[in-house]
Amino acid sequence: MKTNNLFLAFFMLITLIGCKKEVSEQEQNQPVEKLDNAFTVTLNAVVKQDDSFQLYYKDLDEAPYEEKNSMFIEFKGKAEPQDITFKLPQDELPSFFRLDFGTNKAQEEILVNSLKISYLDKTIEAKGLDFYKYFVVNEATMDKDSLTTVLKPKITKEGTYDPITYSNMELYNELQKLIK
Repeated sequence: MKTNNLFLAFFMLITLIGCKKEVSEQEQNQPVEKLDNAFTVTLNAVVKQDDSFQLYYKDLDEAPYEEKNSMFIEFKGKAEPQDITFKLPQDELPSFFRLDFGTNKAQEEILVNSLKISYLDKTIEAKGLDFYKYFVVNEATMDKDSLTTVLKPKITKEGTYDPITYSNMELYNELQKLIK
């Protein structure tokens, strides 16, 4: 009886070892799917005139925003809310953002509904007035309604048109949690 059990155990061991999965040459040459680790910033807003918004990003607070670390998104104006989505290059881990609200000097008021920042499976979302929790409006370049998220781009006293907002330390702290 012991011999039969020993023989059976030995047979099962040989069977298990012999049943390992063979990987075909085609499976070996398949590229490994790379994880999408790009930041996505989505602004949901009502922007009535055609325009082009620009998003700058940087890692250090003291460093200036640079054109090489920015992207433009051109879009058609609509009377309804629309998503304006910026997808940063892979492996960029920004700590600060600057959002420029267009180049169209005839732009009407802009209603910001929400801003969402996604990285991997994590998200920061600012809905309605929470937008002001994370972004400071440059009031020299835009009028802001503190009771709503209506922004009105304007020409400065110097005659320039560059309506901008920039992220604050509150968003910096949330971004640090997002990338960890």
